[in-house]
Formats: sequence, C-alpha cells, structure tokens
Amino acid sequence: MADDGTNGAGHIEELDESEDLDVVEFEDEEGNLHVAAILAVIEVDDLDYAVLAPVAQLEDDGGEELEIFLFQYGEDEDGNEMFAYIDDEATFRKVQEAASQLLETSEDDEDDA
Repeated sequence: MADDGTNGAGHIEELDESEDLDVVEFEDEEGNLHVAAILAVIEVDDLDYAVLAPVAQLEDDGGEELEIFLFQYGEDEDGNEMFAYIDDEATFRKVQEAASQLLETSEDDEDDA
C-alpha cells in the first residue's frame, strides 16, 4: 500500500492462491482499467474496505511484490459490489495499517504451514 496515502501501490511478498478469489474491474483516477482480485474485506471504524491485487500479478510466479489497492467497499440493494476511493488521508492510513497486519498474519500462517 502506498506510503504517500494514495489508493495505489503497496506490497506483500506472497499470497495463498488456494482459494477462489472474486475478480473485479475498476478504472483508476487516470482512466486506466485494472482487473483485480479481492484478497480480503476488512472492517475499520464500522465501515468495510476491500484489499485488491492485480490478477496478472497473482498469476505470475515471478516472485515480484504485489501491488495492493484499497477501496471502501459496499453492496447496492441488488447485491452488486461497489467500490469507492478512500479520500480521507487519516482513514486511508488506518485501513492501510489494518490491511498490512492482515496480510502479514496471512504470510506468517503460510510460513508455519
């Protein structure tokens, strides 16, 4: 997750790909289309946030660090997933910290296996 407070790059070393991940498409602020998998949905201050990573990087076994995206997450009345940029820097930092802890815990669990 970006240290500059943007909804862009962040890094984890590995991911357990044994689970089927939900895949979504989103357009970034520059209009670039991304295809990403939802790694987790976490709750921070009573709101849900999605942790996403590009599918292409998940499929690549090149060992490079994953780019991570963070979005506020919700569902509309029809159950369709909705994503919104996290505009507040303080909120972004809280979500970033929670996601980092979750991903580190996930990596530790993989190391123990």
